[in-house]
Formats: sequence, C-alpha cells, structure tokens
Amino acid sequence: ISGSAASTGSFGTINVGGESAQVRVAGPTTNTHSSLFLSGGTSTTEGLKLTYNYATGASYIDSVFNNADGDLYIRTKTAGTPVNAIVIESAGNVGIGTTAPASPIHTYGSSNTAAKFESTDANCNIIITDSGGSGINIKAVGNVATISTGDTMAMTIDASQRVGIGTTSPGQ
Repeated sequence: ISGSAASTGSFGTINVGGESAQVRVAGPTTNTHSSLFLSGGTSTTEGLKLTYNYATGASYIDSVFNNADGDLYIRTKTAGTPVNAIVIESAGNVGIGTTAPASPIHTYGSSNTAAKFESTDANCNIIITDSGGSGINIKAVGNVATISTGDTMAMTIDASQRVGIGTTSPGQ
C-alpha cells in the first residue's frame, strides 16, 4: 500500500509480508467476493480463508488445504491450554467434544447427557428418517412424551409415567 495513514479508496489485494504473504486481504473482484486469507506457507492451497459474497450475501469459512486432511477446528481454552471444542472434518462429519467424529454428528463429553434439544414453544420434536422419508417422531409436550411411526401413534408416556401402546391416553 502506498499513501498516507489517512489513505482511502480501493486497494485491491493487500499482501502483508510481500507476495508470499502469511496474511492476504483481497477486495471484491469480478465475481464480487472479498476475502481474508491466513497462511503459514507461501501457497494458496493451505491456510484459512474468510470470504464474503456480495452477490448472495453468503459468508464462508474455508479450510484451504488441498487434501483429505483439511479439517476445521473451533477451539477454546481451559487454563491456558487450547481445547478442540468442535471439529468439522473434510468429509463433512461434525464432532462436538471429539476430534474423530464417527458419524455426521458425534457428541462426546463427561456428562450423562450427550445432547439436549430444546424448543422455544410448548412442543419439541426429534424426527429420525431414512433416505426414503420413513422414520419415527419423538415428541415432548409438557410432561408427556410420544413416539410415532410415520403418522401412527406407537407409544405415549404420560405425566404420571403410565405407558400406553397405540394410544394417547394410557390407563392404569
């Protein structure tokens, strides 16, 4: 960059540290993207890229590593030691509390609760389906839990912990 400390305007691409920069800021190009690129090397095939697409309004965080090990980690600190809190593997699996997710969503922790799903209204549904759309619906309404297969009620557990099979009103 040339100019004074008060320079304004469009500067295109700014390389901090020369052409083989570790920090590179690029303004909008013909495809209306601007980005911040962080790299520990001299290549654009390794590093982290933050991109904003002016045409669509979409923002992207890209792990730019040209092989299957290009995982993305979100870390926190515990007593000064970095802790990998979330990992998104290059294959798409997401790990929360694990760096080796074995499924599309894999949680791991020292608590007895592996996941919590909370709705902002009176109903909370967890729907589990296969690729054909068949599956089950687990629903909580207040202190009543139900399990349905398709649109058919399979089981209800009421607030008194009575279980009804095929009914929404279990007896004694």
